[in-house]
Amino acid sequence: MILLYTDFGLKDPYLGQVHAAILSVNPDARIIDLFHGSPQFSARVAAYLLPAFTRAVAPPFVCMAIVDPGVGSDRGALIVRIGSRVYVGPDNGLFNQLLKENKDAEVSRIRWEPVQLSVSFHARDLFAPVASKLDCGGSVDEEPMDKAQLVSPDWPLDVSEVLYIDHYGNLMTGIREAVLPADIAAVRTRGKVIGKARTFSAVKQGALFWYINSQGLVEIAANRSSAAILTGASVGDLVQIIDENGREMPLKSFRDGEKIQN
Repeated sequence: MILLYTDFGLKDPYLGQVHAAILSVNPDARIIDLFHGSPQFSARVAAYLLPAFTRAVAPPFVCMAIVDPGVGSDRGALIVRIGSRVYVGPDNGLFNQLLKENKDAEVSRIRWEPVQLSVSFHARDLFAPVASKLDCGGSVDEEPMDKAQLVSPDWPLDVSEVLYIDHYGNLMTGIREAVLPADIAAVRTRGKVIGKARTFSAVKQGALFWYINSQGLVEIAANRSSAAILTGASVGDLVQIIDENGREMPLKSFRDGEKIQN
């Protein structure tokens, strides 16, 4: 099974060409379009969403993950193995959080190149064939790497910001349930203090709440309404955790100059 995670969107020809490249290697490949709405050009956002979105997928699988603004440069091409979960993609920090969460991960640099390699579409020409070969039990020319050699930006394991807004207007953050303190009472963004609820039907129609979403992350939502509109929040906005006494409980966010952009 091959999972595809990209920032390609669905309107352009790129995704279809990636499918075709995978099937040209293995016509029987099972392809799952996991997510193609990752914020454009941001390996930082993808580094947090990728582990959350693949955590619930039962292995074995090969995940081709592409958010690659440095395509065509000298950035490396990687295979990351975590047990029977295999990830293929660029060496630009995209797998940073996966590697932090899985200290036993094994990393290799892809040495294989196709006869024809476009400077701007390595997803189709390089990563898709590699993913397809690995998925059907084949091999590619690869070289084991010391993880210390990887591009590893100094990003925190959790980030207290809005990372993604879905088409319902729900605000997905980079805060995992596992790091939440026991006495959390509310979250605050754009000056609005928002209480917790178990799910949408637990609050009145149009009411804001926060909860742990199906990806295991803190999310701000509204019952049958858009939390993005009601709060005025956008990608990159800070989300503060508030304790029972109304005090802010610190969680790291990106350093100055590294804030996620829309």
